[in-house]
Amino acid sequence: MIRAIRQRLDARADEGFSLIEVIVAMFIFGLIATGVIYSMMQVLVVTRDSRARQVAANLAAQEIDFVRDVEDVFAVTDAPGVGDPAREVSLNSEVYTITRTADWVTNPEGELETCGAGGGTLKYKSVTVTVEWGSGDNRRSVESTTLLNPNERLNDPTLGTIMVSVADLNGAGIGSIAVSARASGSPSGTLYTGTTDSQGCAYLLRIPPGTYDVEISTGGGYIDVNQDTTPSKSASVIAGASVASSFTIAVAGNLDVDFVADGVDVPSSELPANMHATTISTYGVVAVENNGASTMPVYPFPDGYAVVAGDTTQCEAIDPQWWPEDAAHSAGERQPVVTVAPGGTQSIDIPVRRVSLSGFATYSGSWWGGSWSSGDRNRYITAVPVNPDAECAVNGSGTPYLSYRFNSLSNSANSATIALPYGVWQLYTGTSAGSTSTLVTSSRITVTGGDSLSGTTIVLDPRAP
Repeated sequence: MIRAIRQRLDARADEGFSLIEVIVAMFIFGLIATGVIYSMMQVLVVTRDSRARQVAANLAAQEIDFVRDVEDVFAVTDAPGVGDPAREVSLNSEVYTITRTADWVTNPEGELETCGAGGGTLKYKSVTVTVEWGSGDNRRSVESTTLLNPNERLNDPTLGTIMVSVADLNGAGIGSIAVSARASGSPSGTLYTGTTDSQGCAYLLRIPPGTYDVEISTGGGYIDVNQDTTPSKSASVIAGASVASSFTIAVAGNLDVDFVADGVDVPSSELPANMHATTISTYGVVAVENNGASTMPVYPFPDGYAVVAGDTTQCEAIDPQWWPEDAAHSAGERQPVVTVAPGGTQSIDIPVRRVSLSGFATYSGSWWGGSWSSGDRNRYITAVPVNPDAECAVNGSGTPYLSYRFNSLSNSANSATIALPYGVWQLYTGTSAGSTSTLVTSSRITVTGGDSLSGTTIVLDPRAP
């Protein structure tokens, strides 16, 4: 019997493993090996991430130590600044990007505000350093924050602070802009000055209470949203507190302006000496005294402008869109909107209307022995809008604030052609610019096209018949 069992065992020993047994064994080994390899890879990833995180934390701590060593807390600003390249450090085959933000805490709730725009007093500056590494979904970051107290007292219970911010339309601060403040109505008073930092912030400290004119000197072709190249604002300083004054500026675009009547360019000699052009955009309506200049700097609003001859902020009838549709006319329309890029130039034709005047006296002979012919000896023409037809702003006596004055006629001129914005007008002559001593009669006035004359009232209508 023992011999039979041994023979059977010896026979099986020669057979080995079957194919199925081998496959099952390899599958089990593969599962175990995959788990081991995955675990090892995870350990490597975690180790690398931990090492990178430690490096990033150290870089953030170094930056925090750096800002704590800065003596002037006002010198601590965002880094990198607007337009500056990213701050990058390469360590252990990893690239780390370092970003620093700095904001004053000025309000009781401790909220952060760039340039202290919310007012209040300058308490301390909050600095946050962020270090990032990796890319895509594997982008990682660490953040470190500190608070900086000024080395000296900034606030005085008897004095105040003006906090000025200068930014572009997107809210990005603009640095190196000169800022000044002087007491209103005191041209020889103390001038307080400063310069915006990389965040567009400037701080004028220890200012006596009162009302001040805050001005920025833009230079470099900048302009503000009110089409002013030397913007200023009024600020009321209160003892023991701060007041914020904000400016929005950009590199100006330029409109190449042509005033035209019936498709023909009007020479500057026919335009009022105090001619306006009104810019109308989604951001507001601003009238600029153009004086017939061929180039007009404007803030480069991305939505562009409709431009109208004259000051529509003073007289509504100057705006073509004010004129409604009636039985004889379609509604008035402004010129198409134009856009201009910062530093760029855009041509634009601005419609006006021509009016002719006659009946002026002429002077002949030498200046000591000459004589005047019959007629109006006044050499200055003034156009005054007619209320209530023109819907103009008026003073206490009911006289419109707006009038357009023209340069003196030569003594040899017996007639004149002038150009005016749309609206309802009367013409006067006088012995000086802006004089309204003599009302020009209808017999001396000639209008063209669809314009009309009713007595001494001239109606310059933009509507097409």
